[in-house]
Amino acid sequence: MNIRSAVFAGFILACFAISPLSSSADSYDSEKPPAIFVDEGACPFECCVYRDWLVTKTTTLFDKPHGKKITGHLKDGMKVRALTGIVYVVPTKMRVVFGRKSDRTESYEVGEIIYLLTNLGEGWHKVWHRGEIISDELDIYEQDENCAIPSEACWARVIEDHRNEEVWWVKIQIKTGEIGWAEVDKNFDNMDACG
Repeated sequence: MNIRSAVFAGFILACFAISPLSSSADSYDSEKPPAIFVDEGACPFECCVYRDWLVTKTTTLFDKPHGKKITGHLKDGMKVRALTGIVYVVPTKMRVVFGRKSDRTESYEVGEIIYLLTNLGEGWHKVWHRGEIISDELDIYEQDENCAIPSEACWARVIEDHRNEEVWWVKIQIKTGEIGWAEVDKNFDNMDACG
């Protein structure tokens, strides 16, 4: 586990202690998402797919995400089966600065607060909007994050940027049938169905 992951894991554990976990399967009544959004089954980039993956560096397997009990080790070059994943996301808070209606009939009003959750790739995200989780195209990576001149192209201003604060765990099965969890940190290949 690298330093960034260790710090983030500590942050997640602290948030677990003060805030109840919510997953994408829960129903939401609040206008504000949980401190850590837990997205079970997520594969967080375009064309991401759970299938046979190749291990690209030595990786430790645990009994569960963020677990302490080591169940095995994966060696560089091993072929493993990625079964599913869980992504832990710190929501990015944004304020709508230009009214907009999305392609899916979702409307955003000036002054509203929205939160980016899981990155789905190609500008698409799971979004917390009015207490609900939706999927929408929010291509904020190519815009001026301060939206000095609000427009259709630059319609939401980042207030609290946590886009790089996510941890992805994958459930792995090895050839012998044993199963464990590994944090994804540039340690697997063959994850992208498009490439």
